[in-house]
Amino acid sequence: MENPTDNSQMEMLFNRFMNSCFSKTGGDPDMRLDLEIDALLQLKGEYLEKAKAAILDGLEKNQGFRPIYSAKALSFVEAVPIMQKWLQKIKNVPAASNGSKTYQLLAFTIYEITKDEAYIPDLIEAVKKAGYGDMDESVSTLGKVPLTLEGISAVWQRYKQGKVTRDTDNWLDQCASFMREKIKHPIGESFLNSLSEEDQKELLKLSNESRKDRIERNLRLDKYIKGRDRYNKEDLNRYDEYIKVGGSPVKGLKLRSIWKGHTNKINSLAWSSNGRYLASTSSDESIMVWDVAQDECTTLLLREKKSSSSTYQPKRVVWLGDEKLACTYDYSSTTDEDVNGVAIWDIQSEKLISPLQKRVKEEKSYVRNLIYSPVNGSLIVSYYGHEDNAVFLLNLATNARERILEEYNGSFENMEISPDGKVIGAGYQESAKAEEDSHEIIFIDLNTMKIINRLQGHLGHINQLRWKSGHPVLASASSDNTIGIWDIEHNQRLAHLEGHRGVVSNIVWSAGGELLASKSSEDRTIQIWNTRTWEVLFILRELDGYADNIAFHPTLPILASIYKDETQEKALRHDVNSIRIWEFDYKEFLDNPPFMNGL
Repeated sequence: MENPTDNSQMEMLFNRFMNSCFSKTGGDPDMRLDLEIDALLQLKGEYLEKAKAAILDGLEKNQGFRPIYSAKALSFVEAVPIMQKWLQKIKNVPAASNGSKTYQLLAFTIYEITKDEAYIPDLIEAVKKAGYGDMDESVSTLGKVPLTLEGISAVWQRYKQGKVTRDTDNWLDQCASFMREKIKHPIGESFLNSLSEEDQKELLKLSNESRKDRIERNLRLDKYIKGRDRYNKEDLNRYDEYIKVGGSPVKGLKLRSIWKGHTNKINSLAWSSNGRYLASTSSDESIMVWDVAQDECTTLLLREKKSSSSTYQPKRVVWLGDEKLACTYDYSSTTDEDVNGVAIWDIQSEKLISPLQKRVKEEKSYVRNLIYSPVNGSLIVSYYGHEDNAVFLLNLATNARERILEEYNGSFENMEISPDGKVIGAGYQESAKAEEDSHEIIFIDLNTMKIINRLQGHLGHINQLRWKSGHPVLASASSDNTIGIWDIEHNQRLAHLEGHRGVVSNIVWSAGGELLASKSSEDRTIQIWNTRTWEVLFILRELDGYADNIAFHPTLPILASIYKDETQEKALRHDVNSIRIWEFDYKEFLDNPPFMNGL
């Protein structure tokens, strides 16, 4: 088979290539690319010509990566004009395509065939625009072409965003490998000398550090997060979450109380505006209202069911002043008309005042966002589902409902109203079919319902937005594992925080803005940031992270979070959350050196 000469062998190789590269079902998923290319390279005569014709046809129809790989393997000059048109089409629609694997692969394939250095800027752009999943290949590809100052600068900037000390993902290692090799080049030496003294030290340290060293540092990080060497065994539950009431896991932070009562997972936490109460919602179908002074639950809210098969699971909760709250509900197996809607509760009477936003069951939509504007006395509710991305303005005085933002066809991922009640900040994706870099933050004037500003920079869904009280600053949490800190007045990003090693699901400012707490649903940690230096001062382990379940007190140095309560869990035979109340001594806490200094 190494040197096939007869037609039967050629036909078998040709069929192997065609079945993998051009199958109507997208190719044989079990066929390895190297075997496919090996078969292609052995073809001769009419079978090779038929394969070339199929490659040209595949490139014309944009059938995916394999025709491009095939053209590259053959150094197929005749395919270049088609790939050039394809590349130009991608470049003309940057929001949908720049940064994609196709963009990088096309540019590199054309360069490999033609050796035309005019395509190097495209490869540099691919590094700048690539999502994290494609970063390693984009950087690796750039390393195979002549080095330019722009190229090494682009890789360094992406490396700076991630810092190898944070993670061992392939793209971070690839950035490190690229920089370590390229600074030996005259262009690399020039680039090194152009950096600040601090960056020069960091780059030289990177050049002398092995991958093994970086992996060992991450192992020390994981060990730090679990804390079993730093705490007494009885201070932690079996999930390595800190539970010692009165104890201090780090200077300046004390676990003040643990509040128990819910018998299932906690979905949301929210402080009343006066800070007297904390509301918590749970999949046990209850809302509990906790009095911080009494250190206990003082009110239990349960919806009355019209059917024994109905279940009402309260999700996101917001306070309407200090005596009422609004809550979104999900339903299951109910005959009630009020499904997946919003309900208003009076805390003093413990009565359901009015269910709002009644939806018919067939619509199968759920509430994605719930925002209260004290300035307008209204709620903003956005749905996602059958009536795709519908947003409503609800007047609480009249119960009037008005649909807004109908002219925007994209997805409102998260929404938050400005402190003055005049502007909505929204995480927005124009099309669900677009590439990762299509996510942006838009600002909508509530009077005109028109977009007045846009900010771009995130590569994944924007999961939460938080305005900083008294400052024109907004924080954004994203599925690209990062946090953005934005100066709204000057329309720029102040900081790009990459401490988490997974999707960032929640963020919250402390009352005075000294600290920012963030939570990841994937790395299962809460990280506490010093907002003067944007360094992580402390990492706290917390397993459940898919809801709004971290909350800073509006005036006091208190943070509410949750943990997996194994004592109740054993009795109830399913996951149960309880609430941890943390108290800060800000001065002592801020004087802590960043925890990473010791790793």
